[in-house]
Amino acid sequence: MARTLVDVLKASSGSGLVEEGMLAMQLAEMFVEKRIDAACVGSKGVLVGVVSVRDIVKLVSRRADLRSLSVGEFMTRNPVVLPGEATTVEAISAMRSGGFRHIPVVDGEGQYLGVVDAIELIYDAIIKMQTQFIPTRRAFTFFRSKTEALRVPTLSSIADASEAAVLTTEETLLTACELMTETRGTAVAVTNSAGVLAGIVTSRDVLKSIVGNLGPAQDTRLFKVMSRDPEYASGSDTLLLALQKMQARGFRHLPVIDTDKRVVSLVSVLEVAGNAILDDGDLNQSTTTIQADTQWGSGSGSFWNYFFSSASLNGESIEPKENFLSSGGNAPVPKSISSFLVFKFQDKNREFRRVKVPMRLERGSYDKFQLEIRRRYGASRSSVLKIKYFDDEGDEVRISSDEDFEECIESALENQWKTVKAVVEEVQTLTDTSSRGSISASLSYGSLLDLDAKDYGGSQIATAYSAQDKIREAMGLLQNGNVKAAITCYDEAVSIDPSSANAYCGRAAAKLIVHETEQALEDYDKALELCGQRQDIIDQSALESFMDVCNSGIAEALIELRRYEEAGKILSSISSSQCRDETVSAFLDELSACRDSAVKAQLSDACMEAVDLYTSAIRIDSTLEKEIGHPRQAKLLCARGQCYVTVDDVEMAAEDYFLALQVDPENRDALLGRAEALKKLEKYKEAKDAFRTYFKLFPKDEKAVKSFDEVKKRVLEADSKKISDLGSVLKEINLPKI
Repeated sequence: MARTLVDVLKASSGSGLVEEGMLAMQLAEMFVEKRIDAACVGSKGVLVGVVSVRDIVKLVSRRADLRSLSVGEFMTRNPVVLPGEATTVEAISAMRSGGFRHIPVVDGEGQYLGVVDAIELIYDAIIKMQTQFIPTRRAFTFFRSKTEALRVPTLSSIADASEAAVLTTEETLLTACELMTETRGTAVAVTNSAGVLAGIVTSRDVLKSIVGNLGPAQDTRLFKVMSRDPEYASGSDTLLLALQKMQARGFRHLPVIDTDKRVVSLVSVLEVAGNAILDDGDLNQSTTTIQADTQWGSGSGSFWNYFFSSASLNGESIEPKENFLSSGGNAPVPKSISSFLVFKFQDKNREFRRVKVPMRLERGSYDKFQLEIRRRYGASRSSVLKIKYFDDEGDEVRISSDEDFEECIESALENQWKTVKAVVEEVQTLTDTSSRGSISASLSYGSLLDLDAKDYGGSQIATAYSAQDKIREAMGLLQNGNVKAAITCYDEAVSIDPSSANAYCGRAAAKLIVHETEQALEDYDKALELCGQRQDIIDQSALESFMDVCNSGIAEALIELRRYEEAGKILSSISSSQCRDETVSAFLDELSACRDSAVKAQLSDACMEAVDLYTSAIRIDSTLEKEIGHPRQAKLLCARGQCYVTVDDVEMAAEDYFLALQVDPENRDALLGRAEALKKLEKYKEAKDAFRTYFKLFPKDEKAVKSFDEVKKRVLEADSKKISDLGSVLKEINLPKI
């Protein structure tokens, strides 16, 4: 299901409407406080305009008095808007074509709902791409082909066309604002006297300087406000690498330098994304058909539609994700921003360690955070860690669950902490029920699948985390295309924890990729068996989602083995729309492959091989009709009928044409094919009726007319012969005289 703008706004913490009378300085303060770049103007739900940080920068460049100007005097009136039911992909395309980064969203009555930011949408898609679990071979193949394609273009392809906005450290903030206004940008690179990159100043830095009363813009030197020693890239870096770097650190701009560290260009995330993502196929591609609407359908549009989909961003799967400490979470929480928080603590050797955590949380974030702390701390596998942090009052506060972790992040945001001082204690065993309760509460639902519900002792937890380590390692190998090594990692995970449903499911997917289909089926079945033994799972919907993933893999394996009818029954048992769509797409891909191979065989005069392939396609077609009501394709039956005619099995051909007419009574090939087949079978009267039906719909077929004339002649000859035979019989009868 495509993710709509309403879905985006539900996860957003943006502002409501601001009044036209709000002063520009008040607006700047709000932007800084809420960490946002744009707001919509209006009252009582009626939208009248939009303002952004660019507008504030423009005012500063004109030396305007921000304390006297009201928003209504400089806002953009009557902005382009999108309806709430529009998709995120449509929003990205509209912003790109219109040259703006924010777009207001309204409901069917024109009432304001909120404003969406293109960059946040792009970052969400990147996060999902980085953390995507690959449950089936076809998903893996498509995913790999797309990500490999994105690794080809480099920054040099856009750096040459992007003029660098560069100033020196001694120039003023006013000059920076003037340059941003002139270039319609939101950042400038700053160099030292030798021309070497020294920092970067963004529109956000401008606002912070104004709100922080650092002095008049014309008197404020850039070295006072710039971000020093910024991250940078070289022209040889790929667009995808640059985009991932910007997402991971929350950057919206990235200087591109040469070998002497001189600035070549300053690229924005939208420029990079426009080339790495938005140009990769048509994002407006129609998704009205089943194939186009599936997450792994053909075409890049569906690829990015999937990463912008509701399912992908809501985290329905309970599969292990890539280490979120390096790639970010994918479920935004209130006040989330694209930046990192650093936890500082002492390891068991009393040496200081630091762990970076993105300020985006997902279910199970605490588990992953604790795992990273465990690695840095050097804890033994049999131990449990107690993690505490110092709050704003200097008290030690325990973190033992996702909720605790989220509160810590929120406190850091509210207090503008860049570093959180933490205390880590290593506990060898769990000895009381309160400790057991906190540990079980802290475990993510994915981890619960791998733990013994009756005992949360330290050794069981260490075993589960060790297995999860191997699973994450295997996933990384899979995404890099090293399938054999991934299988080895999954083998080790199963050896460490034989009750890990995740390990069996992951290994099954990897084996499916290398066509070890029977073994893949066994692993999927084992994963489902382990799920069936876990009636203690708190979140049954998460368990059902995991089982749907397994069943989707089983269906693909059965399709690989041409056990289509069994795969169809599996399809009917899948409840998740995402997994159902993928399974349907697997069926359709197999159908297309069988059909295309059949056509090639037919053109090569290998007609019996073509018959077998068409038969497979017809079985798939029939299964999809039975299970999901997918319309059948009469042309498949017609094509097989043509093959039967070629090998002189005309009776089978006539049967196929008859079946095709049951699917589509007006199919031209079926109508004519059946008529010709009946003619060859010398069933002339039936052929005559068949031709008449054909000519009612297609009266101008001269070739068919000649064949029809021959049939009529044969019927006439047959009738004449019958009359002649009847006359001969009558002559031999001696009738009594009256």
